[in-house]
Amino acid sequence: VEAGLRLRPEPVPVGEPEARVADAAPPPELPRPPREPLTWDRIWQTLLSERTLNVLLFLGAFLMVASAITYVVYNWENLPPAAQLAAIVLFTLSFYGAGWFLRVRMGLRASGIAVTAVGSLLVPLDFYAVFVAGGALPEEMWPWVWLAASAVCLPIYTLTALRIRAGFFGYLVAVAAGSLTCAILQVLDVPSEWWLSALVALALIAAALAYRLRGSERPWSILADPLRCSALVATSVILPLGIGWWIASGASGFHYDASLAAAWTLGAILYTYAAVWEQSPWLGRVAATALPVSLFLLLRLLFEPLGIELPWYALGWAALALAYLLAGYRFRTRASSAEADAAPMLRAHGHTATGWALGLMAVAAVWSLFDLWAAAVTYAVLVAGVALAVRLWERPGALPLASLLAFLSISFGMAAG
Repeated sequence: VEAGLRLRPEPVPVGEPEARVADAAPPPELPRPPREPLTWDRIWQTLLSERTLNVLLFLGAFLMVASAITYVVYNWENLPPAAQLAAIVLFTLSFYGAGWFLRVRMGLRASGIAVTAVGSLLVPLDFYAVFVAGGALPEEMWPWVWLAASAVCLPIYTLTALRIRAGFFGYLVAVAAGSLTCAILQVLDVPSEWWLSALVALALIAAALAYRLRGSERPWSILADPLRCSALVATSVILPLGIGWWIASGASGFHYDASLAAAWTLGAILYTYAAVWEQSPWLGRVAATALPVSLFLLLRLLFEPLGIELPWYALGWAALALAYLLAGYRFRTRASSAEADAAPMLRAHGHTATGWALGLMAVAAVWSLFDLWAAAVTYAVLVAGVALAVRLWERPGALPLASLLAFLSISFGMAAG
């Protein structure tokens, strides 16, 4: 009886699902949190944040520099020399003091470095304002002012970089060193054409010093990256400018030709040195590009006084191609036995050297055709290059090319004779 009184489930019609899932209702929208009221505490907190202070400090420093320059320009003659010197020195020292206060007392390192950088940039301006614009010294003494300003800025920037441990001042050290080099040459009455090679030589010294300091724990290591970057960037700018000045304005003469050739030679050495230290295939390509240019300039410096024609330059490129073939083979053999990390870099250098060897051989073959004797000698060197490639890379299929080049060399020689 109890079983019969239980409710029985209604039969489910055929063809309909046993249960229907009701569509889930969308969740109710949560109310937005109420906006915090605008109070004086929030306003002061925003105004005193480090980002706002940095903006205000940069703006204030810019306005101070602009106002100081304006005041110097319009009122400089009305001030006595002692007041001029005192005002400028105190104004510059105020930036160093403000930078120290921001870094040490307030803990705003970035802002302190920015203010100190402004003071550092004012140091050479002080020399110009007092001794040049102010007329304190005659025009003949201006090179000595340049020398004194560079000699003062270099230790100041160096000590600032070591004290603050900021890379920006390392770049100022590099600029001051370049300025000091040019000022010394100017005082010694060295022709200005030699500034090219002198600056590239300085860049090579700076790069060697930077790579020695890189990774060390000495305080001077803060200068490693700025000196390295400054050396590479300065060389990459100076070398094309020298070529452009030679082509565009027709700059010539022994001093300019010798300085340009020395600059490109030192630049090629710098790129090679950097490629070895940084294990960079890109720098290896740059070095491989700079070497043929430096060789051309050196041959031009040697051949022009002797009256040797341009087609003979191809002989130097053919000889350089032999050196590139040997370098490419050496990189290839070292890559086969090197560790897994160094093997790709060595293979890349090998491909670069081999590719430039083939390119130089092709250029030498065409360039020498304007003189039969030059072509005869150059093609003889190219025969040696192809034979060397066959020997090193074991490619006997290139022997017919060597035979053709030998035949052409003999033919050019007989036609010239």
